[in-house]
Amino acid sequence: MLQTCNFGSTVQFPNVVKQTQISQRPDLAANWVCRAFSGVFVSNERLFIGDGTQLPDQLSLSEAATANGEWFAVFENADDSNQFIVITDQFGFQPAYYAFAKEFGLVVSTSAEEANWVKNRYGVASQIDSAQLALYVCTNHSWSSTFNSDYTAVDGVKIARAFEYLWINGDSFASRPIDELQAGLPSEYDELLEFGIKNAVAQLELLSQLDVFDRRINLSGGKDSRLMFGLLSKGGLTDAFTVRSVNPKTWPDKAARKGLMKDLLIADSIRERFGMQWSTEGERVVASLSPAEALRDWQKYRSSKNFRFPLKRKFYARTEPIIELRGASGECFRNFWSHYFKYLPSSPSVVDETETFDADAEMIFNDLYKDNNVSEGVREDMLARFTESLKETGFSTFLEAADRHFSIYRNRGHFGTTLHFMQEGAVPFFPLNQLAFVRAGELVGVKQRKDGIVFFDLIEKLDPSLNDLPFDSAQWPAYFWEKSDRQRSEAW
Repeated sequence: MLQTCNFGSTVQFPNVVKQTQISQRPDLAANWVCRAFSGVFVSNERLFIGDGTQLPDQLSLSEAATANGEWFAVFENADDSNQFIVITDQFGFQPAYYAFAKEFGLVVSTSAEEANWVKNRYGVASQIDSAQLALYVCTNHSWSSTFNSDYTAVDGVKIARAFEYLWINGDSFASRPIDELQAGLPSEYDELLEFGIKNAVAQLELLSQLDVFDRRINLSGGKDSRLMFGLLSKGGLTDAFTVRSVNPKTWPDKAARKGLMKDLLIADSIRERFGMQWSTEGERVVASLSPAEALRDWQKYRSSKNFRFPLKRKFYARTEPIIELRGASGECFRNFWSHYFKYLPSSPSVVDETETFDADAEMIFNDLYKDNNVSEGVREDMLARFTESLKETGFSTFLEAADRHFSIYRNRGHFGTTLHFMQEGAVPFFPLNQLAFVRAGELVGVKQRKDGIVFFDLIEKLDPSLNDLPFDSAQWPAYFWEKSDRQRSEAW
């Protein structure tokens, strides 16, 4: 039985008494009905914004499984009231926190604090998870600034992983891969690229029809925004969007202005060739914020997601809404940790073989967490948690595991900003958030993924001429062009 708690974004399953590794998957042909919803939902069919009091009309499980945005939903099997699926946007930007104990069953919430509150209400005391708290606060490395495991700093409150959903089946529950809910998700590289393109373009087509003050793409000289632009070009949607780029003259960091000028020139070349307009700013309301107000705002939208608080002294709200395309999540099918770890002292010693996984992990851990004021026992628990979070990605070598770890954890904490920015009148949308692109990247290996093969191949499928214009920094390696049989365009 499902019970909805007062705060709308929290659900309780009091009959659940065990967590299992359920091998049997849910019957996806059953009549799954949405019973709870909150957040911003963008699919191939609709944009829906709900605050926990409304449900999307006739929302199917298959539509939800490929949807973008930042949202949380619960589906019930209409033919079996003991079966539920708890699902979020596939990249997990809206975290699902859960707690489980015999006193209250299973509780799942969009708030770690609310999940813990339910525990307390049933007499289960809160305890600090010392190892996880130490993983957050005992290094300044970006590894610690967002999610880095399934655990929170409160013992007993965990986080459902990105690309997974929770299946409640009678008295038990389990995590399962969201891949199995995406009807027709292929397993081969080229087919995965096509599958992701189809979904991304359909979502952009939907957004192109919305009646808002402006629909814009943030364009620079980099590869992420170039790929995002390629999706617009493929869908014939460039006329429906304007172009926004950073103004180098007003950028606070003067040392970065030269590079930003290069970004602007490249963005303008693309804009001019496709006959697009520059974005214009509408009216905005400005209010001053006290430090306490800025902290409350941060806690409301970013609490338990991101642990670096930037003190914002002013609040800007648009009087008319805009849609803004952003190139987030490209690192999920390029690389991230396998690249950034190479700057650590022990990186040259990483062997990256199956049998050296534990040793590789310990070397990197010791670089990240050096002088800690923690006991030996807590440090041992920290290392065990660090290694566990990498091993449970499913990869048997360290660098592959590190890159999937980014996709599961840091990416969602860093880019989970839709609800935050909506209060300012902007709806950010990330068209690169396609599970199929991530799975394609995992097929090509660390080196090709780092070199950007998925980006190159996607742009070749979308609008090959966009590969011929130089980027702001590292260009495509020669071996990419050697496998291409087309003549490079001189139109730029």
